[in-house]
Formats: sequence, C-alpha cells, structure tokens
Amino acid sequence: MTHPENIFVTDAARNFFADSALEAKTHGTSDLFLLIEKEKVQLSLKERRTGKMLAFEKVLAQGNKISGWKDLLENTSSQSRILRNYEFSKVTACITSKEYTLVPEALFKNGDEIIYFRKNFSFTPQTIIRSQHVSTLDLQVVFGIDNDLEKEINHLFQDAQIFHHSQAILSDLGMHGIKENGKQIKVNIQSDMIDILVSENKKIILLNSFNWKTQEDILYYTLFVCEQLEINPAHLNLVVTGDIQPDSALMSLLKSYLYDVTIAEKPSSLSSGISDLDFPYNQFALLHNLSLCE
Repeated sequence: MTHPENIFVTDAARNFFADSALEAKTHGTSDLFLLIEKEKVQLSLKERRTGKMLAFEKVLAQGNKISGWKDLLENTSSQSRILRNYEFSKVTACITSKEYTLVPEALFKNGDEIIYFRKNFSFTPQTIIRSQHVSTLDLQVVFGIDNDLEKEINHLFQDAQIFHHSQAILSDLGMHGIKENGKQIKVNIQSDMIDILVSENKKIILLNSFNWKTQEDILYYTLFVCEQLEINPAHLNLVVTGDIQPDSALMSLLKSYLYDVTIAEKPSSLSSGISDLDFPYNQFALLHNLSLCE
C-alpha cells in the first residue's frame, strides 16, 4: 500500500507513528530524541534540514524483566523500530525525575550546583548533579541524574546530550498552548508523577512535580496548587498532556471539579508532518517539546 506524502502510518499497538517520507531518508539526515521514564522510553526522529518530525515511538517495559536502567535501555534498544531500522546523527536524551530546582540566572554561579541541589534534595554518591541554561526564561535547571542511567545512555549513544524533562515543559512557555493573558495551569501526567506548570502572561509562576498513585492524587495536587496560589478553580484554564484519554475516568474527574479542562492539541508546527487524526499528540508532547530545546 502506498501512503500519501505527510501522512503518518501506525502499527497495530498504536505505539509507532512514522511519516511515509521516513523510508527515503538517508544516514545523517535526522536527529534522535529520547524521553526516559522508569517504565517506558519514547523516541522520535527529526529531520535536520527542515526540522520536520519524521517518527514518534513508545517502547514499554516488558513486565517483570526490567530491574534497572540497563535492562530498560537494553529492552528499548532491542524493541525499538526506530533504533533497529533507522540511522541518525545527533542524540538528545531527556531524563524524568522530581529532583530538580530552578535558579534565576542572575543568582546562579557555576560550580555551586551541588549547593542548590542539597537545599532541596538528599545527595548520595550515586547521584550526578548537572545544570543547564534555559535561555528563553533566564533560568538554570539544576538536577540530579542516577550515575547508572548516565552511564547506560553514554554506553548506547556516543556524545549524547542529556536534558531534564523540566526543560521540555518550560520550552512550551511562550510558544503553543499558553495563553498570552491571564493565568493558566498545565498538568503533564507521567506513569507515576505529575508536573504542574503555572504561568501568567507567558511568565512562569510555578513548576513542581509530585508522585501519584490514584487519580484522586492528580486532582488533589492540582487543587492544592490552586489553593496555594489563590487561583479560583471555577475560572481555571487547565491544559493536560501526557497519559490521559479524552473519554477517560480521569478526564471526567478533573472536569467535575475544574471549570475548563482540555487536552493539549497538536501545534501548527506539526501540521505539515502529521496529519493522522488518530495521532495522540498529548502523549508525545514532552518529546516534541524536547526537540525545541536545541
């Protein structure tokens, strides 16, 4: 079957989305992006010349076989259609964790990363402290990464650039999905963690992450942030990304307590590359935003 240009095709499991133009790309013409969670890894390919997204993929952990970062990344390497079938040039890997803090650029001093980190989190010999500049917001993200995870990333990919997932969240600020006027809350749902970003007039007010076990936890932390910032839920514009379905019980729960809840829509920048109406952009939103962090 021949697929029209710019139409994404998917596999039966709905975990792989690829533009029909992908097959014609040659070595070195695309960059690889990864978003690494404890139970899954997302991957994408971006064409270097045009900036067009050519493929998105989600690789889930295989039952009880995954016991550490090495197992997770080896499973990804063996199961990923992108890694098995396509070549790429530069690699950007994004880790996800609650252990991060934002420091205004004016207050940040190189070499003091561990001081900023220890003010908020416990430090172990297994933790590597990194910092990265968010130029659009004049911030530094200071974060910890497990030594084993960094070692496995560097083992699989040569000269990989490593980001923290907070940068992918912040890259969305002032681009798409953020209202130019008024407060907005954006909630990103991961398998065991949620990220809550509050902005006003394209400026960050709060970014924090919380562990969750039940759907009620997600609602609780959202309302908790509203209470702390004196935001009336009856006038709240909430945009959700990540692991959520439009017709899910979680969506119904959020709508029962919050005035305006929407799932993030695919940005116009992806329109020319992805025209499959079934493409679940919200599930890959962080991965797409990661490609904007270059």
